Amino acid sequence: MLRNLLRQGDAQDVLDAARRAGRELVEGDMSAETLAVVSKELVTLEECMRMQNE
Repeated sequence: MLRNLLRQGDAQDVLDAARRAGRELVEGDMSAETLAVVSKELVTLEECMRMQNE
């Protein structure tokens, strides 16, 4: 599912923020902006279930 979201361009910001979060954690603190992006809901539970059942 993540591969499909990345192909569509819907998750690239989250992937980039995950990399940034790793660096920030090693440095000792994660910014509120990075935390907000990595916490973003990519798909709802209902959308996920529908995609898996198709």
